[in-house]
Amino acid sequence: MEKLLLRSPNWLGDAVLTLPAVQQLTAGGRQPAVLCPEKLRDFWRLIPGVGDIISVRPKPRDTAKLLREKNFTTALLFPNSLTVALEAWLARVPRRCGFHGHHRRWLLTQSWPRPAPIKGYIHQAKQNLALLQHLGITVSGGFKPIPQPAPADRQPAKPYLAVCPGAAHGPAKRWPTERFAAVINRLRADRDLAVVILGAAADVKPAARLALQSSKPVINLAGQTTLAEFLALIARARLVLCNDSGAMHAAAMFGAPAVAIFGSTEPRLTAPLGDTVSVIREHVPCSPCFLRACPLDRRCQTAVTPAQVTAACAEKLNHSIIPLS
Repeated sequence: MEKLLLRSPNWLGDAVLTLPAVQQLTAGGRQPAVLCPEKLRDFWRLIPGVGDIISVRPKPRDTAKLLREKNFTTALLFPNSLTVALEAWLARVPRRCGFHGHHRRWLLTQSWPRPAPIKGYIHQAKQNLALLQHLGITVSGGFKPIPQPAPADRQPAKPYLAVCPGAAHGPAKRWPTERFAAVINRLRADRDLAVVILGAAADVKPAARLALQSSKPVINLAGQTTLAEFLALIARARLVLCNDSGAMHAAAMFGAPAVAIFGSTEPRLTAPLGDTVSVIREHVPCSPCFLRACPLDRRCQTAVTPAQVTAACAEKLNHSIIPLS
């Protein structure tokens, strides 16, 4: 009997982009276990059909020891790293499957090159689905948003904007905080909306600047939530305003309305799943560069104006259904 282990990516956004593949697996009756960083356990707990959730240990040998006790027969490795393949190899999982890369082919029993288009890009979610096809698994149907989690304790009583000014990749993906503030202030001028600022510990400073630049009081929870609370607040927001970040992908996975600003990265590669997130991107001659920090003048970011983003947000607010409380 097959015992399937899925190795999760290490970042929230990348983990969300595995969901179309995971949904295909669980729709076929499988109940895969998931190996993930401890920080993503709250994410995987929300995914229907997933079985055991195992936290990665700091050392591959310690992770492998945990896996050997579970007697997995197949490991499907979404990340492309050498360490991920080493974990499964040390665990002696008989069938270890993933894409080539990082000199790890000798650690895998089955491996393939990532899909490479002649021109352009192949979306990361489609690449993950291609991994299933290599294994002979039929892929059919599209992504379905997952159910909302229970409300967070600190959820505002009235409709609210969830604003996420950070992006873990680096400053080249972060729209200026004063522009976020300009959009928030304009939207709140004629709407009775609360604002909840969300983000990780690294986002505390930009979140504090944004709070000071807001014309009305805001609830600043940056660096103060668990991942479970963060996801619950994203799922039930009237609108999510964010960069190309984990927040964008989290909104998409719940089917929540959102507006996301792209900078140094490429929507054709990592656009949000589904159709509830509007992407704003100004293509400049040097984009996409995929750099963490811009060596020039952040022109891909500054080309996006508060007026553009405000209009996109207003359209979402006028036509989106308020999530159930």
